[in-house]
Amino acid sequence: FKGPALGQAAGIMNLARQLGGSFGIAIFSTVFSHSQDVAYENMRRYISPLNINYTGWAHRVQGLHYRLAGEVGLATPQSLVAKVAYFSVKKQAFVISFDAQCWYMLIVFGLAIIPILLLKKPAHLSAPSEAAGD
Repeated sequence: FKGPALGQAAGIMNLARQLGGSFGIAIFSTVFSHSQDVAYENMRRYISPLNINYTGWAHRVQGLHYRLAGEVGLATPQSLVAKVAYFSVKKQAFVISFDAQCWYMLIVFGLAIIPILLLKKPAHLSAPSEAAGD
């Protein structure tokens, strides 16, 4: 390319790069958000008064409430348990979805490398042969 065609080609390449980056971020953000919602729902079903582990944890959190109620001004032990459980599960859902997102990006990167490895070097860019130099 020469002259105005070079500028047009550069503009098209820049547009493609910008659009690809924007679409990639949008897709990965959507997948991350969905993955976080799925992880939250999967863990939320274990929060039940019928689960012995949750019940023991809730009693420990309520004991903490009685010690800190005057200092912090929390309303009731039950509200503290609900808030702590919600934020604990949300935090774990974030970690699970972040881990899954890293694996997704690794797979996409690996698949994107394959076409690059299959490219051939143009003949005029190859190293000169040793016989030609003698």
